[in-house]
Amino acid sequence: MSKYQEYAEKENEFLALTGYTRAEFDDLLPHFGKIYYEWMESHRLDGKPRGNRKYSDYQNSPLPTVADKLFFILHFLKTN
Repeated sequence: MSKYQEYAEKENEFLALTGYTRAEFDDLLPHFGKIYYEWMESHRLDGKPRGNRKYSDYQNSPLPTVADKLFFILHFLKTN
């Protein structure tokens, strides 16, 4: 079970970890997903232009979904 799925049902903990309510997170998610995949199609994680290799998520990725990626980023930004 991903961290997002684990905390999505616990509204108070979700708010404490991310600074967003579940409704705010759900509103932000489609916009983040669109921008994330547009960026990753043309750039690598270090910001340099992507070469011939196309972006794809790894099958055993620790952050397998866009929701997991956004949850991690929001939690990281809130705690640092």
